[in-house]
Amino acid sequence: MNESKEEHMAAGFGRRNFLGASAFAAITATGTHALAGNCPDRPESSEARNRWKMALNPIQWMATPDGWIDPRLLPPLGELLNLVKSAGFNAVPVAVPGDISAQEFRSALAQADLEAAPGYLSIRLPEEGRSQKTTLELVKQAAEQHVVCGQDRMFVSMSQLKSAPRVAVPAQGVAFDLARLERIAKLMDQIAHVLVAEGVRPALHQHVGGWIETESEVRQVLDYVSPAILDFGPDVGHLYWAGVDPAMIIRDYHDRVAGVHIKDVRGAIARSSHQGTGTYQDAVKSGIWIEPGRGDLDLAAVFKALGEDFSGWLVVENDRADLPVWESAVFSSAWMNMNLPSRAQLPDE
Repeated sequence: MNESKEEHMAAGFGRRNFLGASAFAAITATGTHALAGNCPDRPESSEARNRWKMALNPIQWMATPDGWIDPRLLPPLGELLNLVKSAGFNAVPVAVPGDISAQEFRSALAQADLEAAPGYLSIRLPEEGRSQKTTLELVKQAAEQHVVCGQDRMFVSMSQLKSAPRVAVPAQGVAFDLARLERIAKLMDQIAHVLVAEGVRPALHQHVGGWIETESEVRQVLDYVSPAILDFGPDVGHLYWAGVDPAMIIRDYHDRVAGVHIKDVRGAIARSSHQGTGTYQDAVKSGIWIEPGRGDLDLAAVFKALGEDFSGWLVVENDRADLPVWESAVFSSAWMNMNLPSRAQLPDE
């Protein structure tokens, strides 16, 4: 965490001081238009916020030296929420710490002048140490927390475990088992029914390292569960890493896209991992994740695929910040606000 954040929050500072030295250096190193990207018809920041619902998942504060995450590394909740707000974001996902209630979390959001964005629920199979009964109890609990926080959408994904085959060999769909995938699809159907009954709509989320990793796995689950109860909430960085064109699959399931996790990727590291050169954690430690606009993912194509009628959430996250963590959040907010196109001017497909 950047210990001198208060200096950057002071009114009247110039662009360098607002962004922080490292973020400013990242911009100037790639040219004067690094923040502006290649998207046409960029609105002012306030206009972008009015058009697109944008949140920050503060996962970069959890990053560990071994390429994983640890929630115990997070700053105290009030401090964390103030950092998110000061970086330029107006929402964070529902993520109620275990030692407070959902109402207390909602109060903390209000105190920081933040809104609740869709949270994330990680699902394990019984052979991964969690019974189906326990899973459905956790699903109901998560739904209740979302309702208390005023949010009626939730991302649902299969877990990523350090010991998993797809963490050892990422982004290649190793250890595929059709019977297991069919069980997962049926479980997602059950979960969706529980959530909808509680007043929350789930959105299927996929990850490299999990049992829904490849394009065919995403499509099979989405096609099995009725669109009446299951939306789509892709992570574009994980899609790209797995060799999927994010814009294409968003277009294919456009009417079901309820939210998107936005991150950028260094393409060379993603391609290297396809050759079996290292584990998931090796790729993370090598810097596969990077702030939006600084990598190789075509985010302009993603925004275009979402189109002018998209009313869901864009949740920015950087699992391991390339910049110092707070400056990474500031850069991400600035880049998103400068590059989100006016939806009324998005070209037709």
